[in-house]
Amino acid sequence: MDNQEAVAQRVTYALGVLLLELLTGRKAFDSSRPRGEQLLVKWASTRLHDRRSLEQMIDGDIAGTFSSRVASQYADIISLCTQVEKEFRPAVSEIVEALTALIQKQNKEASSSVADKTDPFNTLLSI
Repeated sequence: MDNQEAVAQRVTYALGVLLLELLTGRKAFDSSRPRGEQLLVKWASTRLHDRRSLEQMIDGDIAGTFSSRVASQYADIISLCTQVEKEFRPAVSEIVEALTALIQKQNKEASSSVADKTDPFNTLLSI
């Protein structure tokens, strides 16, 4: 592995940490937390794929603003970035593509949800 690849893998990891901070509202390292919760990635890594744990991890300020399916896919992206095996971390460009697709999916779900609530025809279909 050359130096550029090593740097790229570290950047991907750092992006994953940032995404996790945004999801949880927590710092990457917080000495005020109990010992097992001080390192955010270590604490979160086992919880990212459990739906109930994932929902509990989400920052209260953003909870409920996206579906559990979107949260799960976001967690998958975080896991790819922060996996221990450096050589399996995707390029940042791949993460950007995955996040872009996820945002588009979230926007589509949100607009569909609004349309369902405001469109009398959709209301009738649900009766």
